[in-house]
Parts: sequence; C-alpha cells; structure tokens
Amino acid sequence: MTGALPLILRLMRTYVRPHVGIIAAALGLMLVSSAMTGAMAKLMEPIIDKVFADKNGAMLLPVALGVFAVFTVRGLSSYGHTVLLNNLGSGSWPIYRTICSPISSGPMSPISTGGRAAISRRVLSPTR
Repeated sequence: MTGALPLILRLMRTYVRPHVGIIAAALGLMLVSSAMTGAMAKLMEPIIDKVFADKNGAMLLPVALGVFAVFTVRGLSSYGHTVLLNNLGSGSWPIYRTICSPISSGPMSPISTGGRAAISRRVLSPTR
C-alpha cells in the first residue's frame, strides 16, 4: 500500500485539485438539500398538531408558506448540485483519454483488432 500512496496523491493533485471549488459547492448544496428534507419532516408536526388536531385555521397560511419555502430551497439546491456535478463529469473526457489511452491503443487492445464494431458485436452478441 505504501507504493500506491504517492501515486494516489499525485493523481489527486493532478485531477482533483483544479475542481475543489466545484466539488465543495456541490457538497454544500447537498448538505442544504438534505437539511431541507429533514426540515420537511419536521414541518409535518405543526401541520398535524396545529392545523388538523387543534383546527386552527390561522396556522394554515404560515405552515403552508414554510412548506413552500422548504420545497423551493430543496429543489433549487438539488438542481444546483446536479448541474455542477454533471458539468464536472462531462468535462472529464480528456482525463479519461489520458488515463485510458495507453490501454486502448496497445497492440492487444480490442480497438486495434477490429475497431468499435468488433467490441459492439462482442458485447451485444447472444453467444459468447
């Protein structure tokens, strides 16, 4: 394991460090989204106790506005972290090519022995 640690650290410095800000923002939005999920569960208590059990109509509007605010914040934060991570992932194709290029261009690779069509036939063929 000690031989792998310098490699792991170098890969982290090379490929992760440029994206730390985006990853941190996505994690922050994930925390907000999960907190809003918990807040939604917590908002069910006043709905049941004050609006339905006590038949207090004056509490209906504040509780409804709270539910709307929680849903809005949760939706926006969920959308935000999804967009950030999808953009980050779609930009990783050059990294994939850098790492996998030696594997896919060697003399024994499936690509060099018949191309992508041969790989597709092998994957989709009912008999192996």
